[in-house]
Amino acid sequence: MNHALAEARDQALRASKSKSSFLAHMSHELRTPMNAILGFAEVMKDQVVGPLEDRYRGYAGHIHDSALHLLSLINDVLDLSRIEAGAYELHEGEVDLPAVAARALRQVEGAARGGSVSLALELPTGLPPVWADQRAIFQIMLNLLSNAIKYTPAGGVVVIFAQRESSGGIAFGVRDTGIGMTEGDIAKALQRFGQVDNVMTREHQGSGLGLPLVQELALLHGGQVAVDSEPGKGTTVTVRFGADRLEPRG
Repeated sequence: MNHALAEARDQALRASKSKSSFLAHMSHELRTPMNAILGFAEVMKDQVVGPLEDRYRGYAGHIHDSALHLLSLINDVLDLSRIEAGAYELHEGEVDLPAVAARALRQVEGAARGGSVSLALELPTGLPPVWADQRAIFQIMLNLLSNAIKYTPAGGVVVIFAQRESSGGIAFGVRDTGIGMTEGDIAKALQRFGQVDNVMTREHQGSGLGLPLVQELALLHGGQVAVDSEPGKGTTVTVRFGADRLEPRG
């Protein structure tokens, strides 16, 4: 019986590894057509090659927004699979946090406007560059902003922030005035595909990958993620990098 159990476990592990490896290698095949859809939809939306009727221009905008959302989900699934398969490589360099934060804010402006949620930046002047993977930092910020907007009622505020810490490291993240979570909700939200389930969150569908991916990307940089939340009072997710991430590199 022990041998049979061990064999079943090994078979399950092999199947899981095969699945992760397959998804990890699907990156180019899935992202390339999605980027093409986004590009053509943007050309139509902006009427680059000629005018469109208002109705058709609106359709192009919907196509663009839906493709952008789908690409974000594809990126999350593929990147978690690459991390699981040990195939995620960091391409590190000097990252300008304020510039990446501003870019992430621009991408979620439409969703925030649609939900009547205000966006704000809290970034002190003189922040040093961070040695990190710029795409990963952008994805962290985008996931945190998207989650915060999704769970913040109309009239609420979502803030992206960064600050130096007394330890010599740096902290950045997102704070909202949304519905908040209990300690049990936080533990579930940090699990892959683990969605918080209560009356207020059932109307918001998602992959359940946002916070787990943020955590994995932070860990790849030697960082940590802290989630502070209280039901009805909002949530703050903070990513902390050590002082070594601020040291000049040759």
